[in-house]
Amino acid sequence: MEGKRRIAFVLGGMSFGGAERVISILANHYVHKGWSVDILTLLKPDCDYALNPKIRHIHLGGRAKSRAMRAPIWFWQLKRYLSKEKPNVIVSFTARINLLVLGASLFIKRPRLIISERNDPMKDSRTSIVRKLTSLLYPLADAIVFQTEHAKQCFSENVQKKGRIIINPVTPNLPVANMTSKRIVAVGKLMQQKNHAMLIRAFSHIAEKFPEHTLHIYGDGPMRPQLQAMIEERGLTDRVVLEGWDADISNTIADAALFVLSSDYEGMSNALMEAIAMGLPCISTDCAGAQELIENGKEGLIIPIGDEEALIVAMKRMLEDRDFAAACGRSARQHAKAFDTVAILKKWEEAIEGC
Repeated sequence: MEGKRRIAFVLGGMSFGGAERVISILANHYVHKGWSVDILTLLKPDCDYALNPKIRHIHLGGRAKSRAMRAPIWFWQLKRYLSKEKPNVIVSFTARINLLVLGASLFIKRPRLIISERNDPMKDSRTSIVRKLTSLLYPLADAIVFQTEHAKQCFSENVQKKGRIIINPVTPNLPVANMTSKRIVAVGKLMQQKNHAMLIRAFSHIAEKFPEHTLHIYGDGPMRPQLQAMIEERGLTDRVVLEGWDADISNTIADAALFVLSSDYEGMSNALMEAIAMGLPCISTDCAGAQELIENGKEGLIIPIGDEEALIVAMKRMLEDRDFAAACGRSARQHAKAFDTVAILKKWEEAIEGC
């Protein structure tokens, strides 16, 4: 490649989250490769990830209260950025932002465009208009990155032709789980999608049988008040803790007895991937990506989505049979070699650089 190339990443914000962490890894990687790197955010200006100081973080924002009113502003800001900065490659995450980027790139000398779906397209509440626009505009992208085969199959053949499946890289040098505590842990935004309410209810049914165990949920979000009220109503304030975000989450949960993902849907859960890579015994609902990460009964346990009784049974099994739990952890660490950051970055390079 001749000269210094520029790559721009576009997403909602850089607060703690799976997509945001992947962007931080890719952005730092391309700085180390000698590229100029920009991160454009539309919703939130703050950044919770360590970025190389050479990376420009450009917040487009907009003062309008509703996203619908800000969309035209974002469109013209993106178009102006593309015309002025002329990046060689632009990478965008999530459906609505993908559509904005694809639309802004029309009728100009456009860069190589990589778009990525980061959730379950059948369950993330996208409107019929968004679905129609993705069918129309997605084929204009040079490559479309999906996290799972399920997500790819949700689209037309014209979209699938451009598709590549790239799972998320895990953070390198993760601590090895030691399972020395009596803590059950969950990690994820406090939002309806994650269904922490089911996890709290399930724990309330086993709390008496396992009096030394506690439940710790790491993350923050709009459902914090409702979840806290649920904890208090069940008299679990000394047993269930909403911990908020933890910048060093892997070291914090390394001693956990059990990791639980209770989500109703996911793209592919970074939190679950890292728990597996650490060797924690894991329980997950059968959301998109879980089958790729866990063979039921080997690397962990998979339960039906929304099945509270199945979660209770699975938690009891893991907590009662610690030999089984430890065996799941060992198998998980072995399986996690497939998440190797170097190998996954190579796949991203192939998509980004057209290799």
